[in-house]
Amino acid sequence: MSSSYQEKTIEEHDADVCSVLIWAREKAVKSNLERCMFGSKSILYFGPIFSENGIHPDPIKVSAQKEMRPPTTKDELQIVLAMMNYCAWDVSNLSSLNQSLRDLAKQQQLKQEHQYDTAFTNINESICSSLASIDPTPRNNELQVDAFKFGLGATIIQNENQFLLHRMH
Repeated sequence: MSSSYQEKTIEEHDADVCSVLIWAREKAVKSNLERCMFGSKSILYFGPIFSENGIHPDPIKVSAQKEMRPPTTKDELQIVLAMMNYCAWDVSNLSSLNQSLRDLAKQQQLKQEHQYDTAFTNINESICSSLASIDPTPRNNELQVDAFKFGLGATIIQNENQFLLHRMH
C-alpha cells in the first residue's frame, strides 16, 4: 500500500480498500457492508460533516439546537445537560456556564426562575456559535482506529497530532 493518499489514483485507493477487506475477512473481522459507504464526498461523523471542502456543522443539529426550549422538568434538564456536554466540545467555559443548571439538577423540584432560563439561553447561544464556526479550512485529517477486547475506538487527528475531536465508541 502507498504511504500517502494524495499520491494515489482512484484505482490504487480501491485496490487498497479491497486488500483491507480481504485481510479483515481472513482474520474473521465482521463488517456490515450494507452500512459502509465507499466513494462518498462527505461523511457525517459524530456531529460535524467532513468533506473535501473541510469540516462543517450539520445544519439539522444547528437548527435543532437553536429551536431548543428551556427544560421544564428534572428529566428534561438532565437530558439537556447531557446533550450540551455532547455538543459543546468547543465551548471552553461550559462548566462555568452550566453551573447553575447542574446545581438545579441536584434539587428535588425544578424551580422556574429567570436565572436558569438565562443560563440555558447563554449556553445554547454559545453552542450554536461554536457549531456554526467550525473552521472550514481544508486540512489533512487522519482517522486512527484501534480494536479492543470489547469494541473499537476511533479518533480524528488533525494538524500533526493535535486533537480536533476525540470521541471513543
